[in-house]
Amino acid sequence: MFARLKKLIAPAFFFLFLNREERRSLFLGGSGSGDRASAAMGSKFSIEQVQPDFPIDFLDLIQRLVMITPDLSQAVKRIVQLANTGLEFELEDASDEMREKARLEIKDFLAAHPSIINRLIRQVALTGAVSAEAVPNLDMKGLAEMRPVRVASVRFAREEARGRTTYVPHQLIQNGYALLNPRQYYYEALETTEESPYAIPPFIAAIESVFIQKDASTSIKSVLGKLGLLGFLHVVRRRPRPRPGDRPEELAAREEKELQLLRDSALSKLSKGLIVSYDDVSTEHAPVTGDTRGFDSVWKTNEEQIASGLDIDPAILGRSYSTTETYAGVVFTAFVRKLANLRHPVENFLKFALTLHLRSLGYQFSRLSAQWGNDAAIDRQADALAEKARAETEQLQIGNVLTKKAAGIIGLDDAARELGYERATGKEEAGQAGAVIDIQDYVKKKQQSA
Repeated sequence: MFARLKKLIAPAFFFLFLNREERRSLFLGGSGSGDRASAAMGSKFSIEQVQPDFPIDFLDLIQRLVMITPDLSQAVKRIVQLANTGLEFELEDASDEMREKARLEIKDFLAAHPSIINRLIRQVALTGAVSAEAVPNLDMKGLAEMRPVRVASVRFAREEARGRTTYVPHQLIQNGYALLNPRQYYYEALETTEESPYAIPPFIAAIESVFIQKDASTSIKSVLGKLGLLGFLHVVRRRPRPRPGDRPEELAAREEKELQLLRDSALSKLSKGLIVSYDDVSTEHAPVTGDTRGFDSVWKTNEEQIASGLDIDPAILGRSYSTTETYAGVVFTAFVRKLANLRHPVENFLKFALTLHLRSLGYQFSRLSAQWGNDAAIDRQADALAEKARAETEQLQIGNVLTKKAAGIIGLDDAARELGYERATGKEEAGQAGAVIDIQDYVKKKQQSA
């Protein structure tokens, strides 16, 4: 399998060193897929087609490697498990009754699409983009499904209109390309190169190191298959004496047969940890792992290169490498913050799709907001203490601002802005202007309203 994958990856790496025009001519020249696409879509699209800055075949290659490579598979599972903390949606500028009805409608709709959030998070982790469409019911009342669209099948066309450049997504089909409906289809990239709408696959930097690891694993498998884990056993037996009248070829055949019988007998008894023989047989053990100094260092270095290509610290993948508990906490916190960024495209598509779903059902609202659940914590007690310290600091800040307001130093709007609000509500918290506000009571009311 890896021999076939290597044949795929070799020309792909060559592609990385071509400039934009060379890539364009390579794609559109000759009788390749570019010409077929041009004929199917028309000259306008073929002329203005935008090519990614990496071999598009890498997307399928990464998908395959993740399924059969332990480090990549584990990384994706860690990402999906820790990133999906659950989403809560809420209508804005809607009545309380409509909000509650919408909440139940969204809950039922997502229940009819189990694991959709996990699938979208996995898509972003592997391809660097969310690519999905909202499929309406035939009667145009609500959505029938939310369907991920294969990122490797998406191509963009550049369109110029009124001095503005837009990139229009199309999907590769059997006979060319089909325009993706922007009212239903959603594509959002985590990262792109300059002047390119294509998302950069996050794992692309780990591919070469993965193949180095596979070569090393193949060598280890070959050695173990031939010599075993602990080495090999050398069984020595005295050569049998020739019988009267034995011809040389008859003696050689008898010796070969006796050695085969001895081998089979030794193998069957060795599996039970015991060999029994007469005094004409001696055994010697020859280890093959006694002088493998440096191999573990080479393997470790390559694992670290894979982790760097994945942008995941080895500690997240369970590698200790002298990692301290404090360092592990720092690494975990940084990883969780990275996942918050990875979730944005998923959240935005779900809001896009659910907004279509609810509005087609007659719900009235200005926008749909979403909030992820709390992230996993490596030390919940320390996090609780930190949260308590932040709450106490906020309480002191609020008390200071309200004291200045009560003393007439600042007005209501000034106090609101110092506390992070755009403006005051126009109501005095204590019931009358200039009164001293009880900070404990104020914080309690604020917490209840939140």
